[in-house]
Amino acid sequence: MKLLSPTAMASRPYPPLWTFQLQIWRLKFFLEHQYHNTPIGISLSELLNDPFICASPSSNVDTVYANIHALTAIGMLRFRVFTINQNDDDLEESLAYMLGAVIDEPLEIGNASRWWLAYVAFLNRVFRHTRDQQYLQQAYELTDKFLACTPTHCPEHLEAETFLSILASERFKITQNIEWLERGVNSVTIATGLSAVDIESILVQAEVDLEIFGRTEETSHIKAAIELAREAVRLSTPEHLDRSRYHLACTLARHYEVLQVRETIEAVENLAEAIDLLQHALESMPRGSKYRFEFSNAMGTMLMLKYKRSKVLADLLDAMLQQGDTADFWAKFIEMVAYMESPDEVQRELCSVFPDNNPEAHMFWKVCRSAYFPDDAVPDAKQDINRAIDYLKDSLAISQESLEGRAGNLLNLAQSLKEKHNDFGDLESKSEAIDAAMKALWLSGAPPTIRIQAGLIAAGYAEGDGNWTLAARLHTKIIALIPSIVSRSSSRRDYQHMLRMTYGTSTRAAAAVLQSGGTPSQVLDLLEGGRGLIASQLVIGCRDDVSDLARLHPELSGRYEELRALVLQPPGLQGSLQDDFQRDKLRAALASREQSERALSLLEAKIRSLPEFSRFQLGMRAEDLVGETKGCHIVYFNIARLRSDAICIDESGIRVIPLPDLEFAEMKRWARYLVGKEKKTKVADLTDFMERNESISQLLVWLWNAAVKPVLKGLDLLCLQQQEVERMPHIIWIPTTDLSFFPIHAAGSHNNGSKENTLSHVVSSYAVTIRSLVYANKNARAGLAGLETSRVLAVAMRDTPDHRGVRYSRLNVDREVDKLKQVFINTRTLKSPSRAQVLDELQRADLIHFACHGVSNAKDPSSGALLLYDAATNAVSPLTIDDIASVNHRSAHIAYLSACSTADSAATDIADESIHLASAFQLAGFPHVIGTLWEADDDAATAVAKEFYSQIESLLAAGTAPQNAVACALHQAVVECRKGGSDCPIDWAPFVHFGR
Repeated sequence: MKLLSPTAMASRPYPPLWTFQLQIWRLKFFLEHQYHNTPIGISLSELLNDPFICASPSSNVDTVYANIHALTAIGMLRFRVFTINQNDDDLEESLAYMLGAVIDEPLEIGNASRWWLAYVAFLNRVFRHTRDQQYLQQAYELTDKFLACTPTHCPEHLEAETFLSILASERFKITQNIEWLERGVNSVTIATGLSAVDIESILVQAEVDLEIFGRTEETSHIKAAIELAREAVRLSTPEHLDRSRYHLACTLARHYEVLQVRETIEAVENLAEAIDLLQHALESMPRGSKYRFEFSNAMGTMLMLKYKRSKVLADLLDAMLQQGDTADFWAKFIEMVAYMESPDEVQRELCSVFPDNNPEAHMFWKVCRSAYFPDDAVPDAKQDINRAIDYLKDSLAISQESLEGRAGNLLNLAQSLKEKHNDFGDLESKSEAIDAAMKALWLSGAPPTIRIQAGLIAAGYAEGDGNWTLAARLHTKIIALIPSIVSRSSSRRDYQHMLRMTYGTSTRAAAAVLQSGGTPSQVLDLLEGGRGLIASQLVIGCRDDVSDLARLHPELSGRYEELRALVLQPPGLQGSLQDDFQRDKLRAALASREQSERALSLLEAKIRSLPEFSRFQLGMRAEDLVGETKGCHIVYFNIARLRSDAICIDESGIRVIPLPDLEFAEMKRWARYLVGKEKKTKVADLTDFMERNESISQLLVWLWNAAVKPVLKGLDLLCLQQQEVERMPHIIWIPTTDLSFFPIHAAGSHNNGSKENTLSHVVSSYAVTIRSLVYANKNARAGLAGLETSRVLAVAMRDTPDHRGVRYSRLNVDREVDKLKQVFINTRTLKSPSRAQVLDELQRADLIHFACHGVSNAKDPSSGALLLYDAATNAVSPLTIDDIASVNHRSAHIAYLSACSTADSAATDIADESIHLASAFQLAGFPHVIGTLWEADDDAATAVAKEFYSQIESLLAAGTAPQNAVACALHQAVVECRKGGSDCPIDWAPFVHFGR
């Protein structure tokens, strides 16, 4: 059928009105007959009978409106055909007609403004089907322009704000950048503050609050999400009620997961309400309902939460009975009651603790019974888990047409079956769990986060069965997926959030490969590929591989970034919650992503065929890493529950030294002394100082015997004779998991002149990964320009706001700065500078010395900072890890961080990323960084700094190569500081060198 072209229809002056009516009629006739008695025809029938399509423009309306109406109607029809047959010609025509309707109309308020908003909504719909970001970008830009030229309080402006929030939410799903969420919240807040908004807007704001909570853990956001979801249920018409109930149930369940420890009673009530909501909805829902997929999946998930709650009962009872009749007994008992499955359990526990007829127990029982068990319900835990599995299987059967939904279902089912197997020893459940997990892992096109979690379940079973070959294969696949869980445009915090789920995966993988008889090279590739990903993806990959590609082959670079973005973005919600064509959209989106994955693989192969890009985005080969060890040894410690080993790399090759005494559980026990609530390295606290030093001394002896001494013996580096420091072997230690918090350089016994310690045999340095080490040295000069010509910057903070009145609130900065000036003539001092001043001066310094306070943050390690001063506000001006990592210094050499905890991330659940100030300065371009593993004693910090610069001066004067002098100088400075009190390692052991 020959249609009028969009250009002809949009031309001015308009053709006669009857041509529009004829055009719509002919297209309807064509579609009805083309797809008569086919699934497409049935799907089209609802749209073809839509009042908007059927209402041909009459002669009573102006020609402009008639033209817009006709073009829009034809565009809608054409797009519907595209969603079914996936013909690009249909998509192009639908876009042309929709754009033709508004192309010559102004954005300002008036009749045309609503059509512009309709076009924006259409672009978003096209994006949802195609996952092509250009349509989302166009929609966002048009909406932004529309808001700029329309009055704030007009209905169209409010509608546009709502659109903007939806578009921002889509951008977040692609980039995982929380700034888009915040923009979405802002837009919805404006809309809700000016006018009543529709259910879609309320639910968008609820989803945004829920996502922000997931990143910040601020409970105000999740409580706001619950209130919004309740409001949506209250305002919903019957057609939207199920969707609103679904959102409320999911939000309540998420709230339960957060509050189950801190606010038990409220948590249990929320979970019960969520299950009731879904149960009532499912009972009245037809089997073929478009909502049944989501509801069944959610119901299964929530029943599993309820089941897990019942499992903690036995442990809680044991803990309670250990308390006896203490003062806080009742408070703890009240918390425990909410976990109990029946009133009889509470009564039995009371009777077991108190004598018969105890009035206090009887009164408490009455309160418990009325408050927590009004219906005397006695649920069966095993029944709950069986019901959960049944619902998940039901949902899985419905999700056959949605690959993304199927992957999520398979993961939920695998987790539930694993739980049942663990608790009841059901072997059939184990077999089904493995099957579901394997299917999810190998489901191409599914979100990588789901595939990784499923893979970890399958790998865990393979390890438990001793099938190390399968475990190694699964772990290798998981490591390959990890870099793709977030896009390169994501922030450091987004990476932190996502990588927490994969913590320890690389060490498990390496152990499995070794156990299966794999080679040291394979192990090294896994460790390098699964650790330090924030540095690798956000800094090194962008500044090296991608930047080089953009410079030499810009056309390939542009295509690479485009395809990578398409592969990373999610296809959208499962099922049919957003509109009636959702399943078609999912099929199209998943097909598009699979096509993009294939195109990306082909493009990467093409890029790697170029001589200078053979290792594009692959990191370095194991054999290439050997070439980076000239003059030193690199030792990777791999600690896993299965086994522990040292992977040693030097000029002779790669070898593995088994470490049978380095047990994972023992390492975790000792790690409590270095990080967390039980840490014993707080120098500002003088309580039990010598006792705490004794504990750290015992830790160092264990570390020497279990880890360091076997390595030195295996490398033949145990030296019986005293050596000059510049002649001592040099080892770069790369610890994994919690060993990252240990002072490996200080391991051993240091009393009575003992040589059973690291300091007596080797000079020590540290690195996050070999790749980060190579990157830090890649652009570095051979060394300092010279003692007289090197540009040195000293940052001195004698007093720090908010630290006055505490120990070490006033630092001995003058002595450190004076020593710097003695050694380096060209030294510039900034006293109490701001963050902005330091960032400006930083770019011009060869060596920078910070004498100030530093802080680390376990929840958000990227917010770790050096504390500077803002004179305008008389407040702390933190120089954060984010700030430092954004610097790209091409002529830097040494960063000396004479501050607290500058090489301590404090984040035990993401330790393999080593997110701390020292690693940030390495990424900024400083090949040598001096930092501290814990807060340093001020007198010790001053003594070590002064001795370090004296040693630098002596070593350079003696002809030591500048690139080797830094590690040797710090080694000797620590040895000198140790002489003042070898039994006080808390004072002298925290100082470390990052570099080579």
